[in-house]
Parts: sequence; C-alpha cells; structure tokens
Amino acid sequence: MRVFVAVQPPPEVALHLEEFLEPRRDVEGPRWSSPSGWHVTLAFAGAVRERVLEPLVDRVASVARGRSPLRLEVAGGGCFPDVSRAKVLWAGVSDGGVLAPLAGRCARRWPWSVGRRTAGRSCRT
Repeated sequence: MRVFVAVQPPPEVALHLEEFLEPRRDVEGPRWSSPSGWHVTLAFAGAVRERVLEPLVDRVASVARGRSPLRLEVAGGGCFPDVSRAKVLWAGVSDGGVLAPLAGRCARRWPWSVGRRTAGRSCRT
C-alpha cells in the first residue's frame, strides 16, 4: 500500500477552491479528483506493508497531537507535465515557514520517509 503523511484543507477551503476551479473543468486533459482527496504532502513513504501501518500512524499522530491549527494560504498554481499536456493540476501554499519543520518531525517519527520528504508539495486537484 502506498502511504504518505499529508495535511488536508478544511472543508470550507476545499469548497472555495472547488468553486474557483468549476469553470475550468471543461478543459480536456486533467482527470479531476474529489476535493476530499486534496492535500499538502508532508512526507512520502511509498509502498509499506500493512503490518507496519498502525504503528506508523501512531508515531505520526504524536507529531500532530497538541499542535495548533496551521495557517496556510493558497498561493499560485500550475500543472504537470506542462500546460499543453496537463494531467495534474496543483495549488501552491504559502505557509509562513511551518511546513518544513513539521515535515521534518514527521520524517523523524517515520524513518521510511527519510530522503523522500516533500514538505509543501501542494494539494492535487
């Protein structure tokens, strides 16, 4: 199973972004995902055996426990691989410097992600 740690935007933020994107959905190319899957990736572990999943979740949850809510702003966007062949759309975030340290703490609690940290990778649409 492919596993990663991510921050999900609150429903009202996802709704706002969805409303912004609605008139753009007629464009051919991108496959639109559900707003419930939009996220900001903090750490990526790739394939993980199911037997280690629960301990991993517990370790990463300890990083989030007691944290105050993050203040992020949508800042820019783009697509992969390029505009003429867009398959993935992304929205950037401005984070005030909070995501990289949080991703580092996740990576330390989740050793399988070492070398694969992707702090601030944007939510996919």
